[in-house]
Amino acid sequence: MTLRHYLITACLFTLPAAQAATLLEIKSGGEVTRIYQEGSKSRMEIPGDKGYMVIDSAAISAHMVIPQERMVMDITDSLRNAPDTATDSGIIFSKEGSGPRIAGYKTTRYRYSAGKQNCGTLFTSRDAMEDTGLDKMLGIMNRMSAQSRAMMSMLKQKTDPCQDYSSSLGEQLKGIGAPLRVLDANGTVVSDVLRIDKKAQLPKNAFVIPSDYQVQNTHKMMQDLQKQMQNMPDMQKLMEQMQQQRR
Repeated sequence: MTLRHYLITACLFTLPAAQAATLLEIKSGGEVTRIYQEGSKSRMEIPGDKGYMVIDSAAISAHMVIPQERMVMDITDSLRNAPDTATDSGIIFSKEGSGPRIAGYKTTRYRYSAGKQNCGTLFTSRDAMEDTGLDKMLGIMNRMSAQSRAMMSMLKQKTDPCQDYSSSLGEQLKGIGAPLRVLDANGTVVSDVLRIDKKAQLPKNAFVIPSDYQVQNTHKMMQDLQKQMQNMPDMQKLMEQMQQQRR
């Protein structure tokens, strides 16, 4: 999970644990993601009617439902087995002053960087953090990012510093508030909370996981992939051996 996606996910948990359903609309990449929340359960609808994710923060469970393929991606074990995240994320936040009002909250502007690399700008709200209980939900967010980071490491995929340190931002976000708007290093808006409706109507069967869909366990898939990679020869060593044979 990149820092951008981490912060978008953070917005998912800015919703209050109330009896009435709450709808959050976030614009990112030219598309609007709708998130419904009721109690400890959240439903995040994928843009383009491609499916939805059901998250239960109390049970530490998550399922991605893909109706077109009649498939469910069970992410629960991946969350529960996610590696521990480091205390120091490596991200530095620099306060730059007040920001605009977003979704009804006053915000503070922060520039964030990793080492000498400028990552972008955040507009955050401590009031949103306190009012919505985001501070209690950061654990599951860290788990999601840590699992993604472990996958990238296993595949030996290189990431820039802004992405690489995103899996342990929880404690720092508690200090500066919930991110309601995110800009990249060029000042382009990459995610923005558009609307929060605290009296929203839930979609039918909002939190139901279809029982007749094929289920794929992402934790098992990752374990199988890891075993396959362990059995594969080191490609660099293999290339060196081939070059030596040609001499």
